[in-house]
Amino acid sequence: MYGLINQAVKEMVVAGYGEEMWEKIRARADVDDVFVSMDQYPEAVTDNLVIAASDVMGASPSDILQGFGHYWVGFASRNYDYVFDMSGKTFVEFVKNLNNMHARVGQWMADLNPPSFTVTDEATGSFHLHYYSSRSGFWPMIPGLLKGLGDRFNTDVKVEHLGGVAQGLDHEEFHVCYLPR
Repeated sequence: MYGLINQAVKEMVVAGYGEEMWEKIRARADVDDVFVSMDQYPEAVTDNLVIAASDVMGASPSDILQGFGHYWVGFASRNYDYVFDMSGKTFVEFVKNLNNMHARVGQWMADLNPPSFTVTDEATGSFHLHYYSSRSGFWPMIPGLLKGLGDRFNTDVKVEHLGGVAQGLDHEEFHVCYLPR
């Protein structure tokens, strides 16, 4: 996984809880303090950060991942706003273009292994989102990501996890309701 992800985790913790909290999490996870954005790190580094944050902060790993998903939208937007700007002018347009956005990012991140997304059952104010990933356990980020995108596009978003790998599917499925503010 690219160091950019771990760098964002650090920034989220420091911004929300301070350097002391980050140091506790970093020490518990037994990871370095500095992450190089474009370097690859074993997925275990990110896994260990999530587990350590859960232990130190007393929150479930799912809650940590959901919070990170929300934070990631702002972090990525600050660093790659031009890519975000090309990916859609509305919440729904952006979600439908997530695969295209990842393809563009993959042009300069050769080892990128992004998830893929499919929108189905589209209706006024709702759709189903299918999330496919080679990484297990990261699906709780998706509700946070969608809510972060809702903030970006001034849209209220509610997300329900309908099921996934634990129910024998090859992906995770969500029902997304949205209402522009």
